[in-house]
Amino acid sequence: MRVVGLIVLFLFAACWSGSDGSDGSGGGDALPVTATVAFPDAPSGIVALEVTLTDPEGLPVALAVECTYDGSTWRPLSLAPAIDLTSVATAVVGRTITLPWDSVADLGFRTTSAARLRVTASRDDGIAAPVVVEVPALDNLRAAAMRVQHPMVHYGPIDAGTMELAKQHDLVVVHPSSGGLDAATIRELQLGRDPFDPADDVIVLAYISVGEDLRTVGLTDSQMLLDPRFVGDATGPRIDPRGPNADGQPLTGLPPLGSVTNSPTGPRFASWYLDDNSVDRSPTDTGDGLPDRNSAFGGCFVNAGDPQWFEVLDAMELDGVDAQPGMRELLTVDHGRGFSCDGLFYDTFDTCAPNYYTDSSSFNQSEFEWTAPGFLAFTQRFKARYPDKLALQNRGMFFFDPRIPHYAATTREHVDLVLVESYRLDSSHAHQYHAYFSADNKHNFAPKLLAEAGRPDGFRVLSLGYAEGPGIEHGTLLGQSMVGFSTLVEDVVEAQLTAGFAHYLTDAGVALPNRFAMDQVTPDARAPVWSSTYNDNILPFPTPAIAPTPRVGLQRVTAGDQSVTVHWDVAQDQSRVGYALYVQDSPFDFLADPSLTAAERRVLTPGVGGGYAQGIGPAVYPFEATIDGLTNGQSYWLCLRAFDALGHEEQNRVTLTALPRQPIVIDGVFDDWAGTPTLLLDPDDVPDSAGPDWLDIAVQNDEASVYLRFRSANAFNLDGSPAYPFSRTLIFFDLDDNAATGWSIGGIGSDLLLAGDELFTQSAAVFNTGSLGLVQAAPRVNVTECEIAIPWSAIDGIAPSAARLRLVFVNDEVNDYAPGGGHVIYDAIR
Repeated sequence: MRVVGLIVLFLFAACWSGSDGSDGSGGGDALPVTATVAFPDAPSGIVALEVTLTDPEGLPVALAVECTYDGSTWRPLSLAPAIDLTSVATAVVGRTITLPWDSVADLGFRTTSAARLRVTASRDDGIAAPVVVEVPALDNLRAAAMRVQHPMVHYGPIDAGTMELAKQHDLVVVHPSSGGLDAATIRELQLGRDPFDPADDVIVLAYISVGEDLRTVGLTDSQMLLDPRFVGDATGPRIDPRGPNADGQPLTGLPPLGSVTNSPTGPRFASWYLDDNSVDRSPTDTGDGLPDRNSAFGGCFVNAGDPQWFEVLDAMELDGVDAQPGMRELLTVDHGRGFSCDGLFYDTFDTCAPNYYTDSSSFNQSEFEWTAPGFLAFTQRFKARYPDKLALQNRGMFFFDPRIPHYAATTREHVDLVLVESYRLDSSHAHQYHAYFSADNKHNFAPKLLAEAGRPDGFRVLSLGYAEGPGIEHGTLLGQSMVGFSTLVEDVVEAQLTAGFAHYLTDAGVALPNRFAMDQVTPDARAPVWSSTYNDNILPFPTPAIAPTPRVGLQRVTAGDQSVTVHWDVAQDQSRVGYALYVQDSPFDFLADPSLTAAERRVLTPGVGGGYAQGIGPAVYPFEATIDGLTNGQSYWLCLRAFDALGHEEQNRVTLTALPRQPIVIDGVFDDWAGTPTLLLDPDDVPDSAGPDWLDIAVQNDEASVYLRFRSANAFNLDGSPAYPFSRTLIFFDLDDNAATGWSIGGIGSDLLLAGDELFTQSAAVFNTGSLGLVQAAPRVNVTECEIAIPWSAIDGIAPSAARLRLVFVNDEVNDYAPGGGHVIYDAIR
C-alpha cells in the first residue's frame, strides 16, 4: 500500500460544502479527527482502500466517503460489498479499516486527472474537516471488460441514431472498413452519453482479420505473384510439418512456420500463406503451391504465428495501398487515421480449427490445425506490444475444450473476452437453430468454456445470435413487430440469464443496431446453479444432447501434509462465479446454521484439475485448489459453495471429510502412517511360512501412488527366499469393478497382481499377461511390517481414472487369504 493523502485540519464545519450543495455543518465545532487514505500499489477494479482514523478520545464516528471525476461533482463511493459506515471505531493511536471500493462503477476505466476521494467523519457533536486525496491512475480497462453486460456488434456505419443507441451499451465492436468510420466517431462513442463522466464510457473494439488476408480478396494468384506484398521472402506457402494425414495428432513442439510446400513448382509466395487443403485433396498428398482460400469470401488463409504476418498486419493502413486498417492504426493516435480503439476483435480464428471439422467435400475446407500454436503466439505478441489494449477472440472455441489437442495451446491467458457465435440462433435462413448443435453448445460446450473463463487468467464470454430463421422478423428487434418475439427472448434467456454470456442479437449482415437483448435482461437475483463439464447423457448424432447430471459442490478431497486439495466442477450464473470452501473440525449443523457462519470461509483460486488437461471423465474435474495451515491428524469437515459477483451464494450440503497427514515415504519407518485407518484385520491363524501371516492392512493414496501397509505375525522375505525363487506374497487388484474382466479370485476379476515387489497384468484366462516392473517396497527381508507404493500411472494404463479398488491378499504357500472370504474395497480419492 502507499499513502497518498494525509490532511490534518481543524476547521469549522461551515468552511466546506457537502455533496448536496449545503454547507455540511452539523451545528457544532469541527471534530479533531484525522485520517489517512492509502491505495494499493496497482489499483484496479475493486480497490482495497485503507482508511486510518485517529481521534484523541477514540470515539466512533459516522464516515462519508465520496469521489469526484471532475473535482466538483461528488458522489458516494460504491462499496462492494456494502459496508455500514454509520458507526466506525476510531482510536487514539489510529484505527485502520479497509473499504472495498468499486472504482469501475464510480470512475470507469479512463481516470481523469481531476479524480479525487473525500473522506468526512462526523458525530452529533460536530463534523471533521474533510480529507481530500488524489486518485492515482486506475488500471481498470480489463476490470471493466470482465463485467460487460450489454455488448453491441455492429459492422455498419454509425449515424446519429446508431451513435445514441451504441452509447447505451458498455462494449461496442465496430468495423472501420465496412462502417467508414473516422477517429472522431470512435472518440465520441468511447466517451459515452456524458462525455465528461468516465463512469459511462464505452469500450470500443475494432474488427481485424487474423487468420485470413483480406487484402487478397478479388486478386488472382497470378496477380499476387506480381506484388511484393504477397511474395514476401518467397518461402511459402507452407504445409503441416507433421506430414499428410496427421489429423488429431499432438500440436506441441511443432516448427512455427511449418514445412515448405511440396508442390513441384516450389515456394513462390510469402511464408504466412498455407497450402494444406490441396495436399488433402491430392491422391499423392502433393500441394499445388498456391495459397489456400476461403471459398466463401476469397481471402487467403494465413498462419497467424508467422512473425512476418504479425508485422504486416500491424503496419497496414486503411488509406494506404493495403486498403485495410492495421493494428497500429486501430489502436494508436499517431498511425494512419489514428482510431485509438480500446482493443481488437480477432476474427477468422477458426482457420486453425481441428482438421476433422471439414474435408475435401466441405464448401469451405480448412485443414490447418497445425497452426493453432501460432495463433496462441499471435495473442502473446499482441499483448507484449499492446499491453494496455484488450483482445476479444471470435470463435476458436476448440482452444478451451480439453477433449481436443488445441487445449495444449489454449489462448486463455492472452485474451480478455471471447465471443460465441450462434450459441442458439444462427444466421441460416433455413431454420431458427440447429437442434443438435444448439444442444451440444448448451450441454457439452458451455460448461467447459465457463470453466476456462472462470480461472484467474480467464476471460469474459460474450455471445452473438441472429434474427434470421423462419418465423422471425428483423422488425421485432426494433420493436416494430412481434413475429419471432418469443424465440428471440428465449435466445437471450439461454445465452445470458442461464449460461451467463453477455448477449447481443442482430441480422446476418451484423448491421441492425438495436437494444432488444438489453431490454430482456433482468437484474441477477439468483445464486449460481451447478452443471458439469462431464456429460453422462451424450447421445449419438443426430440426437440432441440432454443436460449433464450436475456435479454439485465438493466432489473429491485429497489429504496432504497440513493441507487438503479439493476438486470440483463448474457452476453457471448470470454474473461471474466464485467458489468458497467452508472448513471446520466438527460436522456442519445445516439446520441451525444453513449459511455456515460458524465455519472458516476460504475463497478459492481455481487451478486446472488433475487430469483435466488430458480430457474429461466421470472422475475428472476442471477445478482444484489446495488449502494449507491445517493440523495433521485432525479431521476436517468441508463444504464448497458457489457464489456470484453480486454476493448470491447457493447452499448445497455436500460434505466431505479429510485427515491431513504426513506424506508416505517408502523407507521402512512407519510413523507417517499415523492416523490412517485400518482397512482389514485378519487373525494370527497359520504357521510360519515364506509369506505373511496377515494381521492388519491399511491403504491410502495421494496423487502419485496408492500405498499399502501390512503387518505379519511371522517374519519372511518379500521375494520368497530362501525357500522359493519367487514371491509367495500376492495382492490382487480389481481395477474396473468387474468380476468378468480379470483373473477370478475372491469374487473379483483381478486386472493387476502385485507379487512381492513386482507388478503383473492379468486377464480372465491368463494369470500373468506381462510384467510392469518393480515398485517401491520396504523392508524386503525379515519382514514383519511392510509398506509398498503402486504408482497411479501403472493403474491408469489398465483402467484410466480408476478410483474404486477391490483387493484380495494371499500367502499362496499356505493359502492364507485376507479377508478369509471375499475381498475388501478401497475407494481412492484422486
